[in-house]
Amino acid sequence: MAHIHAHVTTGFEKRKETLAGGTAFILYWDRSDLGIYYPVSLLGGSGGDKHDFAFKDGISPSSILQFRFDTAYDELTEAVLDDTNLHFRRGRTGSWERAVQRKGSDYYIAAQGSDNSMTGIQQGHVYDDQIRFALRMAIAGKGDSWISADENSGSIRMRDDVMRRAHLVALRRGDDLGDATGGYDAKFYPMSSAELIDEIK
Repeated sequence: MAHIHAHVTTGFEKRKETLAGGTAFILYWDRSDLGIYYPVSLLGGSGGDKHDFAFKDGISPSSILQFRFDTAYDELTEAVLDDTNLHFRRGRTGSWERAVQRKGSDYYIAAQGSDNSMTGIQQGHVYDDQIRFALRMAIAGKGDSWISADENSGSIRMRDDVMRRAHLVALRRGDDLGDATGGYDAKFYPMSSAELIDEIK
């Protein structure tokens, strides 16, 4: 049965590896379905949008967001995804948290700034390559929406439109299941679909 695999790098080796529940990963997000995947961090700055999830070019391990699926299952099938949640933490040592949906000029996925907590995954979709996936999140007080491929001023939008759902990929460095950064300080940069997906199919 189809389930999510991570892109794993160990030294110069790249491989496709089953992503188990509870395993930390770096989330790569395909901006506007153009085939360029960006690592996800917080937008930063001093505005009300500073806690929004954002795509960036060159993120240090101390600033990157790490993610995990909150389940003990060894294989993350669509059925398993529909009965779990997506957690994130800041850097290598932050506490695991739930994201929220923040209302600004659009709706955004954010670390804080709203009472509309993401209470679970309403629907998960695993693509045929078993590397890309998409997530529709259940949101307290707001129904549910997809993590979308769209952004506004760097902030990743939530949209109730299946045609705009984002292609997501999990990336890991090294073999530490609790830390996807590999334990060293090299930054995370955007990757093409050829680099991130095609090379490990």
